[in-house]
Amino acid sequence: MKKILLLMFFVISSVFSQELFYYSGGHKQPLIAKFSRYEVKNFIPKNAKNIKAIYYRTQNNDLVGISNRIIVGLKDESLKETLLNRYHLKMIEELGNNIYVFQTPDRMKTLDISNEIYKIKGVDFSHPDFIKQKRKRTLDPLFSSAWHLKNKGGEKNGVLYKRDADIKVEDAWKITKGEGVKVGIIDDAIDINHEDLKQNIAGYKNYADYGTDDPSPTAQAGDYNGDWHGTSCSGLIVAAENSKGSVGVAPKAKLYAVKDGPYISDSIKAFNWLDSQGVSVISNSWGTYSLDDALNRTFKNLYTKGRGGKGVLIIFASGNDGYNLDSPYYQDESESPYVLSVGASSEEDLVTSYSNFGKSLDILAPGSEYGTIVTTDVTGAKGYNGYNYTFDFAGTSASAPIVAGVAALVFGANPNLSAKEVIEILEKSADKIGNMSYINGRNDHYGYGRVNAYKAVLAAQGDNNETAPPTFEEPKDEYIWTLYKYLFQRDYDKEGFDYWVNQLKNGKTAAYVAKFFFLNSDEIKKSDISDEDFIKSIYKALLNRDVEPQGLAYWLDQIQNKDVPRVELFNSVIFSDEFRQLCEEHYKITPFDRDDQLEAFVERFYSFVLKREIDPQGKEYWVEKLREKVKSASDIAKDFFNSPEFLNKNLDDKSFIDVAYRTLLNREPEKQGRSYWEDKLKNDMTHNDLIEEFIDSKEFSNIASSYNITR
Repeated sequence: MKKILLLMFFVISSVFSQELFYYSGGHKQPLIAKFSRYEVKNFIPKNAKNIKAIYYRTQNNDLVGISNRIIVGLKDESLKETLLNRYHLKMIEELGNNIYVFQTPDRMKTLDISNEIYKIKGVDFSHPDFIKQKRKRTLDPLFSSAWHLKNKGGEKNGVLYKRDADIKVEDAWKITKGEGVKVGIIDDAIDINHEDLKQNIAGYKNYADYGTDDPSPTAQAGDYNGDWHGTSCSGLIVAAENSKGSVGVAPKAKLYAVKDGPYISDSIKAFNWLDSQGVSVISNSWGTYSLDDALNRTFKNLYTKGRGGKGVLIIFASGNDGYNLDSPYYQDESESPYVLSVGASSEEDLVTSYSNFGKSLDILAPGSEYGTIVTTDVTGAKGYNGYNYTFDFAGTSASAPIVAGVAALVFGANPNLSAKEVIEILEKSADKIGNMSYINGRNDHYGYGRVNAYKAVLAAQGDNNETAPPTFEEPKDEYIWTLYKYLFQRDYDKEGFDYWVNQLKNGKTAAYVAKFFFLNSDEIKKSDISDEDFIKSIYKALLNRDVEPQGLAYWLDQIQNKDVPRVELFNSVIFSDEFRQLCEEHYKITPFDRDDQLEAFVERFYSFVLKREIDPQGKEYWVEKLREKVKSASDIAKDFFNSPEFLNKNLDDKSFIDVAYRTLLNREPEKQGRSYWEDKLKNDMTHNDLIEEFIDSKEFSNIASSYNITR
């Protein structure tokens, strides 16, 4: 046997002198030969040990096996017979949606055949039906706790727990416990006869152990790497309320459990079977870091067409390697645009040190930094602990089923929701935890925050009470709350909240505080908030209402087409009668003072004359001159228009007139007005003469007066 294996590897090494790759995601994905028998033996899936295959390393160093099977997706179904005949293929099975599994005549030719087929017009994708080690996304166990449902805080066995660093499920249970909702799970095995699971197991399938549908574990007791994982994940979703062991997030939902096989086609069949059973959610606590086209097509089909067109919500654990998934080396299942990607939060309500991150991350749920989550384990001597329950589960493997349970509660509250709508609810209702800024409601390490079951269920019911301001001791507190809520789109942090409330108590104006939030905070400066969202946030936060369509269209035109900076929108709202009245009558705070007005006046000249960012020292210099009445509004205008910085722009007459109108008269020139001043400038009037004319006008006098400045 040794001689045969050694010969096989030497043959392989000679073949690998050519470029090795397969196609996925529209690109060549390189493969590297795997020569070590030891590594092959220890890293191939246990249920693939009898499959004749050649093993390769991918660019992210994962091991994949290629046998005599390929998966092909066809745009033109009529090509099927052509492919069968041309490449001497045999049909193994159809996976639906024009996806086929074919047998090649020789596993040594599988890679070349799949690549040739990929290039044929009418073929959507073609690649080997890879054998992959689907990584379980758990951590090594340490010790016990059950804080993910209700965290009471304190210290236990050297671990600090932050009070309320949980998913807020108890209040959600007063509304629903997942009644009538079907949840799917795909994993290594599930103990369907477990005392805490069996009453909620509604169906099961086995694509790993041929000849049986029973997905129960088959590993021997004492094997820590046995197929125990799925039982623990299942308990986090649907462990029953029966006075035994643990309880799941959705204890009255029904579970459809699938034991996955080694081939990619096995996973596709698992997803399709769950869809046929009518599940609303599918939980996956595994990944390969190399998502293939065939599986991604399946995700898309379920997300867009499943559940009668409403879509199936597919949830994936993001992984526990601390990887930046934006790296081109990783194309993980959790990065698919058709799934919800879940990372892990800790006992102290922070992202865990191991949780993968990146632009694809959607949300966090408890996963434990130290291995402290209680859930079901395989019955009897098998399993992680040789007991019916484990007290030390951890990883994004725990986080994903917890979110699946919350999603089941959301569907229980409103079964008519689409998968897309549930994702939006989970993201918008998440708690903004941690010490990192959230830009447009998210960041790459925390996603949209830690899942909140109660808020999500309320949102599913159409109950907006969760967005109403809390009861505050003083009205000014609510003003700070609105700035966090509608601009930063997150819950306030207590330290920051107290600081700004004290600023108001110490005499700072509403305008002063709002200017920091909207214009000067790092959280906004580093964001890519769109003009439309910025306008909507200004109106909602400062005027406590939605912007009307005409107002939105006007300001979008001003900002995008007329080069009006955002600070002018801000100042327009701040000095409006509507804002003044809201501050004085509702929040009981001073809307603005003379310093705010002087700053806004000076900002006009930076915005329209110099057309650049405002430098704080320069602005303060001019404000001080106005404050001490050393200079008038006219003096400021002349100084800016005669500054070397402006004169060096060498504007033509038309552009100069436009700047003068916008800065000094706060409007665009009408056609006749522009023509009039252009004629004047052609007939010996200088630019300085024009400025003198403008600042002597009643219009400019009224503008100066509106900023509490003498002309």
